[in-house]
Amino acid sequence: DLSPTARPLSASGQETQTTVAAVARVRVQDPGLAALEGGHEVELVTTRMVGDGQAQWWLESHLQAQGRVLERQVWAEVQAQKAVAARAGRPGGEDEEVVDLAAKVIHARALEGFSAWCQYQGMSYKRFGRQMVEQNSTRAARTLFAETLVLRVMESLGEHVINAPERVAFVLYQVLTKTHQGGAGADGPLRFSIDLEQLQDGLDWMQANSNPYVSAPVPGRRFKQLGLNFDDINECGLQRRKRIAKTYKEPRSVLVVVDLILSYRVPLAVKGLCFAIAMYIYLGSGQGDPQTTTGNGTLIAPQWARIDLVQYVALIDGALWTLVELTLLLYTSWQRAASACRPGPHPLNLVWIVEHVLALAVSAAGAGYVYLQRDFVTKALGCTGRDDGDCRDPRDLSVILPGLAYLVGRVVVLFVLHRRRQPMLLRGTPSSKDRRAVGRGRRANLGRLVGATAVWIMILAGCVVFEAFLLIPVSSGLDWGSQCGFYPFTLGAEVSVKDVGPCTQTWLWSSCITCVGGSVMVWVLIGLSALLDIYFVFYVFAGIGGAAMGQKRQLNNLKNVTRPVDLSYGGRDAELFARTFGPGWRGIWARTVRGLVDESLVSPDAA
Repeated sequence: DLSPTARPLSASGQETQTTVAAVARVRVQDPGLAALEGGHEVELVTTRMVGDGQAQWWLESHLQAQGRVLERQVWAEVQAQKAVAARAGRPGGEDEEVVDLAAKVIHARALEGFSAWCQYQGMSYKRFGRQMVEQNSTRAARTLFAETLVLRVMESLGEHVINAPERVAFVLYQVLTKTHQGGAGADGPLRFSIDLEQLQDGLDWMQANSNPYVSAPVPGRRFKQLGLNFDDINECGLQRRKRIAKTYKEPRSVLVVVDLILSYRVPLAVKGLCFAIAMYIYLGSGQGDPQTTTGNGTLIAPQWARIDLVQYVALIDGALWTLVELTLLLYTSWQRAASACRPGPHPLNLVWIVEHVLALAVSAAGAGYVYLQRDFVTKALGCTGRDDGDCRDPRDLSVILPGLAYLVGRVVVLFVLHRRRQPMLLRGTPSSKDRRAVGRGRRANLGRLVGATAVWIMILAGCVVFEAFLLIPVSSGLDWGSQCGFYPFTLGAEVSVKDVGPCTQTWLWSSCITCVGGSVMVWVLIGLSALLDIYFVFYVFAGIGGAAMGQKRQLNNLKNVTRPVDLSYGGRDAELFARTFGPGWRGIWARTVRGLVDESLVSPDAA
């Protein structure tokens, strides 16, 4: 068996690990292009194979196969460059120059992921990636061809590790830094050394145990380990680990719900604040019980229930965020313990810990201070619908200052802690300097950012209006107090309402539980609707905005294949093309159609 995973067996049939490393060196086969002939060598070091002969055969097979594929790609790029030059009406240059350009293009494409990995790692890595890939125009084509071939051979030798591109990029970084550390000349022969154990590290673990919820013995580890997956291997590349480790503990059972809430804590908080604003408006709308929705002052001069609401919202928000921040710290410490203080996309580093400990302290201190400064008063029944004269709220607006101060601070903390500092998914997003160079800097995007922010503010405002005037009024008369006589959270308020309802005598009987449970279910439905209404409001705005943009650009009925197209001078469609593509649209359109015809493999007769 010539498979690289085939290992010698002992007399008992147990697999044994060879201690002597097999070494194979294969010279990169000249591709027949003088510009790419460099005499470079690729070295494979492994203890997985019986001897140097097996390693030599294995490396040579992979190198020859990938070399032939890469040679065809270079030839295709050479022909593409010549075609581009011919269409532009300029000379294509000497063959050696075209080959040199093609090798640089192929190198930049193949190592694009490696360059993105370098950008993510830090300044020294960014500098190395820029010199190796982004600024490859000054490097020798023969070296670029060899480096591209080494990457392809690594991907081939690594087998399933190709599913973890960040890990491949890290191993390639080690190969390239070792190759170029001696300051080897760009034109001199180079030796690229690949460690097969490091490249395939983790595959034996996955083969032995890939169930992330069960611990089992794995090769090369003293203790039982949870199952490994490609996300762990990939993240080890981001964290620059020389040895594969389990970096993430998958949640199970109730922890799945905890993970879901923690992951969506920011949109949940934003929707919660929108719901609180809607409730604030509803308490003065008169659409519900007159005792609670009238006579509560104005929006800027609140009284009675509105003052109580501000204090309740601050208290509930502070308590919930204290619980969320504490749970986040404990849960992330458990889930990401193996990744602590390592580079990578995980959150468990010193800055993140300090930020969220401070957020925990601010939330707990804010909730405690608001609770100590609370002042809840319930309006008397004789003042229903009134907030003047003897029915004026005895409290002044200074009562809500602690709650307002906390809520303003909460919005600031929410923005500071959860702003986007890195690309969320694509690690290869160009740097801010690169974006400015192509007209995509912050100033160029400022107008678009302001416009998008304004649209989202309008969408959230639409959610507030919907909830205040359509959703919350559904609950009119279904509160615990007026319906059931149930007042568990008075917080020291003077309850001066009529004792009615099944809960006035005792809470522990069926009528009280049924009444309170029905009210709870109604509010659960209202809460779920408040969370989901943003999708419907968003689609309404998207439909209105899309219709306006289409009308402005005169795109109505464009998908109708039976509509005649008038491209004559002065025609409606010709004017539309001119506004969209500019006055030279005819030349652009003709060149596009001609290019499609030239590249078509179907003859006009067959078409």
